[in-house]
Amino acid sequence: MFESIGVSFQLTRESWALLRQDKEVLLFPVMGAVVSGVIALTFLLPLVLTSGGGQPGPAGLVVMLLYYWALYSIQVFFSVATMSCAAIRMDGGDPTVGDGLRGAMAHLPSILVWGAIAGTVGVVLRIIEGRSELLGKIIAAVVGVAWTSLTYFVVP
Repeated sequence: MFESIGVSFQLTRESWALLRQDKEVLLFPVMGAVVSGVIALTFLLPLVLTSGGGQPGPAGLVVMLLYYWALYSIQVFFSVATMSCAAIRMDGGDPTVGDGLRGAMAHLPSILVWGAIAGTVGVVLRIIEGRSELLGKIIAAVVGVAWTSLTYFVVP
């Protein structure tokens, strides 16, 4: 396990070094932020309407699950696009934004499955945090940090 984490760190370092050569590829985080903003606006009203001012009911949980799934999927999609371009550069090519988007689209089913898994974990942590006293909030925060750290290595 620790070897794969080391490989992931090395790949990430090399990817960023290569991406400095391809500044247009740095548009992926901007595109991800714009799409995430649109998703947030799309889900904001349903989340407010289904929360009833307190904990969300069943409909609110469904909306929250869809919201988290969409956000995680978008985040991973643009990360895969970035890594696709890094892989092209490492192979001696000259990647474009289109190459990265095509690379991410080639993995779309996996991205959507991972988004569903990560989104579900996010919702569960949010529920634990919302319904717990201080100790539950601390545990949810620690598990959340651990989960975020582990999922960082999924894309590479």
